[in-house]
Amino acid sequence: MQSYLTTRGLADLLGTQEWRVRRLFECGALAEPPRFAGKRIIRGEQIPTIVDALRARGWLPQPAPIEGEVRYAPEHVDARQIVEGMHG
Repeated sequence: MQSYLTTRGLADLLGTQEWRVRRLFECGALAEPPRFAGKRIIRGEQIPTIVDALRARGWLPQPAPIEGEVRYAPEHVDARQIVEGMHG
């Protein structure tokens, strides 16, 4: 089963403002996703790309690697955990 989010749902999940997620699509930084009832439908596998684009603009903090392991400080967003949580 496929999991989907709207721009608002994703923004809430990432702890950012919805306009920032929308702007990535409006300015052409990312390809427009399909729409349903006028809302963008974001697939779970798109989330890491969106997180990377938000980080590139300084709209999300960069992950802080911990020596010896690939982990992130709790205050940072880990897109992989979001996607896994959507499917789990």
